[in-house]
Amino acid sequence: MSDEHAAWVALASVDGVGPATFARLIAAFGDATAVLAAARRGHFIERLRTADGRERGEPGGLPIALAEGVAAAAARPDEELRRLDALGARAVTWRDAAYPKRLRGLDDAPPALFVRGSAEALSTARAAAVVGTRRPTPAGRSFAGAAGAAIASCGAAVISGLAFGIDAAAHAAVIEAGGVTVAVVGSGLADLRPAAHRRLADDIVAAGGAIVSESRSDARPMKGTYPRRNRLIAGLAEAVVVVEAPSRSGAINTAHWAATLGRDLYVVPGRPWEATTAGCVALLHDVPGARPVVDVPTLLTDLGLVGGDGTQHGGTALEAVFVGLSTIEAALARRLRRGPASPDRLAADCGLPIEEVAAGLSLLELRGYAWSSGPLYLAGGALRDAR
Repeated sequence: MSDEHAAWVALASVDGVGPATFARLIAAFGDATAVLAAARRGHFIERLRTADGRERGEPGGLPIALAEGVAAAAARPDEELRRLDALGARAVTWRDAAYPKRLRGLDDAPPALFVRGSAEALSTARAAAVVGTRRPTPAGRSFAGAAGAAIASCGAAVISGLAFGIDAAAHAAVIEAGGVTVAVVGSGLADLRPAAHRRLADDIVAAGGAIVSESRSDARPMKGTYPRRNRLIAGLAEAVVVVEAPSRSGAINTAHWAATLGRDLYVVPGRPWEATTAGCVALLHDVPGARPVVDVPTLLTDLGLVGGDGTQHGGTALEAVFVGLSTIEAALARRLRRGPASPDRLAADCGLPIEEVAAGLSLLELRGYAWSSGPLYLAGGALRDAR
């Protein structure tokens, strides 16, 4: 590992050295190694405080605390690399070929990403983010899982934020479907939040995905951490899917980042008088180009993961309908594809207790895959139309 790589990581790990400050320091000193070398010599604080252009008569000046932080990093240039190694993680800098291409287009791309798991998961050919509220409805949680699993089944990575609710449902469903998912966190890798999702984080890594942060490994989340994290969720994806979101939430922030970065934005519609989905309704009204999500198979087509002829990586659009369904839901759905049936007939044909049939039908109705006409249930929506 080169001295410049180690210096780059050390400098990026200093509190207060964000993308803009990092770029100014590199411009002033030439490279990260030179910044740290200067920090070991005298008069560094004076040089650093003029490194942003004051010596050229421009306004500004960097804080003394920041200069002292750089000096401390220069005294221990390998400290963050050792911490990452103990976590089984690595640093991917802007100089590295493994740095995600989709992030290189950001005006404030992080100079370094701290990654546990597969760095390649950050640069899959196709990727979509699935985000939403920490307090979803059961239907919202179910849809997030179905969408995440279906996207993953088409070979795309699913990006989210490891938070409670919609994020966790999407991550978990992708893992169950055998896909790749990436969690972008607002803390350091050694202090994952929420702590209750550390097992989920382990599962993400074990499944070939990654946990990624732009903060050094021992950093704790602070005010502004999560809004900045949200720009990376949007930046790593080609499109952002918002499942459920209140008017003020991290998911809405991520959606606005998607619009700012030119990413496609898909929003599950909701009732404007319900707090859980009021933000989704506002996005569809306020954000030019935001598109409503009809159902999971149509979403796959809109994302370009399923062709117009229904093919998707060797499968069919019908198979996309079944991705994310429980065993009971799938059995009922396959039976309804053959024709209308009463709950009693479905119970007999599928070999299921009537109470499980009732619960399964309710879930299929929530997904738009079934509807009732008198005593009979019929296939609906994508379940009816898919080939």
